[in-house]
Amino acid sequence: MSKERFFSQEIANNEIVFKGAEISRKKTGEHWLLTQDDIKKGDIFYQEERIKPLTLENMFKCGLESILSRAEKFIKQKRLFNILQENNLDTPENIIENLSKLEKIFQNSDYKPVYPQKQVENLYRFSRWWLESSLPMEVLESRKINDGKTGIEFRDRMAKLKSTDKAPGMGPKIASLFICLCGFRDVAIIDQHMCYFLKDQGEFPWRMPDRLQYRGGLWLSRYKKLEKVMTDMAISCNLSPSRFQLALWNKYRQQNSSDQGQAHLF
Repeated sequence: MSKERFFSQEIANNEIVFKGAEISRKKTGEHWLLTQDDIKKGDIFYQEERIKPLTLENMFKCGLESILSRAEKFIKQKRLFNILQENNLDTPENIIENLSKLEKIFQNSDYKPVYPQKQVENLYRFSRWWLESSLPMEVLESRKINDGKTGIEFRDRMAKLKSTDKAPGMGPKIASLFICLCGFRDVAIIDQHMCYFLKDQGEFPWRMPDRLQYRGGLWLSRYKKLEKVMTDMAISCNLSPSRFQLALWNKYRQQNSSDQGQAHLF
């Protein structure tokens, strides 16, 4: 990694923490940039979004909301989750017992998901998994006693295709989002917006994901390679991977009106 990408200096009393390559989609010569103020705003965003208090009930709701991020804009993801809550479809039992109601809501709603039937299936299967799996309780207990287990360990168990703990509806990105919001900061949430960032840094060697090509998101092996790149960047800035990524994501979702909310695209 080029050392020229990382530097600190005082500009208008706001210390630059990270400067990356030019933003290719802007064509204005603007660079990817993070300042101390951006980090603080990212921290505020994280505190607003993370699960609190951390209970199994709230974790399940976060799991639903995380799954709803697939192929959706941030604002629409929030609205879809609100629709579930308004219809009392935010517990595993209620979803399992009211599958036809869920199907009807997602098919007829003005805010229906990009893939309505697939999301119904994802939420149903995730609800059954939640009642049967020991992993949610393991995550909860790990956070309570701070036993040294890593978020990456739990994320891989949830996202790996052949894992006995595979969570339905969760690929690496969605599982990383969920685990991050549970309080683990060693994971990086790599969505399409972050793929553009990595591509501009010369760190994305594959074809860019799109809705048709990667309907299930990045493969875990590729995801982990990109996560390592972002982790190295974060360490160079004395930040955790999720803190670095969320600050970057939060800044550019707010700044770019044409891209606003586009960060959850697979």
